[in-house]
Amino acid sequence: MVVILPDDKIKVVVAEPGINWDALKVRPAANDPYVVKGTVMLDLTRSRMSQETWSAYKRKHNLPADIDERLDKAASAAAEAS
Repeated sequence: MVVILPDDKIKVVVAEPGINWDALKVRPAANDPYVVKGTVMLDLTRSRMSQETWSAYKRKHNLPADIDERLDKAASAAAEAS
């Protein structure tokens, strides 16, 4: 199950068959260590678009003005970690 949260965050829940999924409808806590921000897919989306198309995408999805800086910073951190 994938829980889509505000601010481009997601939580993926993997469970054994037979779990009561209705019991998991509670929103995760703000400090839940298993909640991640979805910058990887957004960076892949950006890399596959022309600059003009990316600008239109940002407007359509109301992305923050500093999204390019944030994606570049996340990509740099990921590269340094590996």
